[in-house]
Amino acid sequence: ACTSLAQAAARDLDRVSLPLPLRVPCMAALRRSAAGALLSAVRARPYEAARLYVPAAPLAPRRAFAAAAEALPAAAVHGGCLCGAVRYKLAAGAATGFTMCHCATCQKASGTAFGANTQVASETLQWLAGRSSIKEYESSPGKLRAFCGTCGSPLYARLTAKPEVMRMRLGTFDEVPEGLAPIGHIFAGSKAKWETLPEDGLPRYPGREPGRQ
Repeated sequence: ACTSLAQAAARDLDRVSLPLPLRVPCMAALRRSAAGALLSAVRARPYEAARLYVPAAPLAPRRAFAAAAEALPAAAVHGGCLCGAVRYKLAAGAATGFTMCHCATCQKASGTAFGANTQVASETLQWLAGRSSIKEYESSPGKLRAFCGTCGSPLYARLTAKPEVMRMRLGTFDEVPEGLAPIGHIFAGSKAKWETLPEDGLPRYPGREPGRQ
């Protein structure tokens, strides 16, 4: 697919519209019809690459690009704390949805109106640095909330009875992975009196979202 894209785009360079972050690497790759170089550029900047061709561009190159983009493996998610002592990686596809929790405990733990959390399988999480810096606090029996012992960034929560599952704090992600979508507001009835929930069309649950493990 990438070879087809390079060949097709090389014939239509004058009709290609590139976003600035991709202009130099992709135009160089297209001029050389270098599928490998083009693939590297697309993989490095997938969001900008999605806008590689304007709607008026030739149909064949756009189809070739779409096929190439779909063939790319999903990217792993990297994240960490505020000071950078703690770093981690989540396997590609581990995080698929997130909730906004308005419970009183999340308000205290985050210092703001709600916590944005995504549930992942523990086996998809790899600690890259600073695991010894992580501190855990038992906020309720059997529930541990983790944070960086240096800067205090909230990192995750886990239940001792369910070691196979972790709830990662979305704000610690370096970038939000493509396809991660909001599930809804949970413990909406416990929201802070000064908070006004947005009219975003998302469900508002009085407790946990249905189906949570």
